[in-house]
Amino acid sequence: MLQSSLMWAVIFVYFPVTFLNSPVQAYENPRLSKQDASKQEKISINSNNFKSKSPLFITLHPQQITLSEEETNILKEWINNASLSGQNIHIYSYATPPINRLNITKKSMLHNTIRKSFNRAVEVKKFLEDQGVLETQITLHAIEPVDKIPRDQLHITIKN
Repeated sequence: MLQSSLMWAVIFVYFPVTFLNSPVQAYENPRLSKQDASKQEKISINSNNFKSKSPLFITLHPQQITLSEEETNILKEWINNASLSGQNIHIYSYATPPINRLNITKKSMLHNTIRKSFNRAVEVKKFLEDQGVLETQITLHAIEPVDKIPRDQLHITIKN
C-alpha cells in the first residue's frame, strides 16, 4: 500500500514539476495572416501599460509630516495618469529614527518612528480621499526603521 501511494505521489508531484521546467514552444495559428499576428502582438504588448502603473516615490524631510504644495501637485498628476477604477492603492511610509536623543529608550524611539511614518501615510490617505479615491481602496503600511538608515519616503503603488 505504501509503495503504491509513493508511486502516485511521484506521478502527481514529480512529473508536473519536470514538465513546468521544460521549454515551451509558442503555438502559431495558421489561419491568421502575418499582418494580423503583428497586430495581435502589439495589442498584447501594449495591454500591460494599462494594467500597471509605476510606483510613486516621494522623499520627505526627516521632521516633515504634512505634504507640501509641490508634493501634492506630483500626487495629483500621478492620480490623473493612473486609472484607479477597482484597484487598490498601497501607501508604504518610512521614517528615520530620531538621531542624537540621549533621553529616549530604544522602544520609545521605535514607537515614535512608526507613529511618524503612520501619520505621513494618513496625510496621503486624506489627500487621496479629497481627490475622490474611495477609502476602501487605500491601504496604509507604516514600516519600521532598519539600522538607522535615513529613509524618509513614501512609496505609493497600485495593486489589483
